[in-house]
Amino acid sequence: MKSFKHKNQKVYFKSSEEILKKEIPKSANFIITSPPYWDLKNYGHDDEVGKSDYDEYLKRMNVIWSKCFDVSDENAILCIIVNDRRRVKQFYPIPMDIVRTMKKWKLMDYMIWYSPNATTQNGFYKDRLYDKKSEMILLFSKNNNYDHSFNKIRVKQKYMGIDPRTHNKDKLGRGLPNIIRCPAH
Repeated sequence: MKSFKHKNQKVYFKSSEEILKKEIPKSANFIITSPPYWDLKNYGHDDEVGKSDYDEYLKRMNVIWSKCFDVSDENAILCIIVNDRRRVKQFYPIPMDIVRTMKKWKLMDYMIWYSPNATTQNGFYKDRLYDKKSEMILLFSKNNNYDHSFNKIRVKQKYMGIDPRTHNKDKLGRGLPNIIRCPAH
C-alpha cells in the first residue's frame, strides 16, 4: 500500500474499504474525512462508494467507519465532513442518517462549516429553497473518556465588567461558537 510519512504522521493512499487491520498499526488518534458524496460525483472507479442506492451507500460508509474504529487507538476522534443531498425532489439528510446508523463510534458533538461563497441551489430548487451555504462536521469519539480537547479560539469578552452572571466571566475570553466560517472559492 502506498503511503507518505512526515515526521510522526503517516498518510495511506488506498480505498478505505480495502484497509486491513494488519496493514495499519492501531495508532490513529484523529481521523478526518470528507466521504464521497452519494449519487453526485463520479470519482472514476467502477465500484465506488456513492454509485449505489442510498441505503447501500450508508451501509458501505458504516463499514468504513468500523474499519477506522478498528485501526484507531482507544481515545480516537473521528471527524466526518458531510452535507445533505436532494435527488429527484427528495431530501436526504445524510449527516443525520450517518449519526442514526453509526455502529461503533459515539457522537460527541457537531459543528457547522459555513461557506458564504458556496454554490447556489440549481434547477427545480433555485427559487423554491434557501441556498445551502453550510456543511456538517460530525465529531465522534471511540469512547466517552477521550483525552482530546479542541484548542478553542477565544476572544476578549466585550461586556466582562457589565454582565452580572459570574459564570459567564472567563479571564481567557469567551469561546467562539460551533459555527466555522470558511470563505471558499
